[in-house]
Amino acid sequence: IIMNFKTGGSPKDTITVKMDKYTFDGVYKGSFEHEMENSNAEPLYLYYETFPGKYVITVSKPQCVTRVYEIYLYKDISFDVNITVPYDVNMDGVVNVIDATLVQKQVVHNVEFDSYQLKLADTDNDGTISVVDATNIQKKIVSLL
Repeated sequence: IIMNFKTGGSPKDTITVKMDKYTFDGVYKGSFEHEMENSNAEPLYLYYETFPGKYVITVSKPQCVTRVYEIYLYKDISFDVNITVPYDVNMDGVVNVIDATLVQKQVVHNVEFDSYQLKLADTDNDGTISVVDATNIQKKIVSLL
């Protein structure tokens, strides 16, 4: 597995990657963790030698919303790992009016969020995306939250 990390938050914060391996029928086969720093400006690639099976990869970093990937691996793959700070719905590393606008579009079903974007957008943690969440992002932008 080759992972290309794109992260928000402080460049000096440590990124933690935990990989849990399972058999295809769901039997837990162990895990390992790796910690690293990323400057946020330079690409960060991480290579893990793997074997066929199911992997649950948890990526965390202080100030960022933890992300979980579930991968069924038959051969080597490469993918982007994106984690960012709360409210950064478009995951560009900046919380701004674009994020609030995306939430408003989600409310009226003009855009569709993936499960991670839903976590980023649910600013009041009530399990739904609403105008309240868009308002909270606007408040965050002007430091009222």
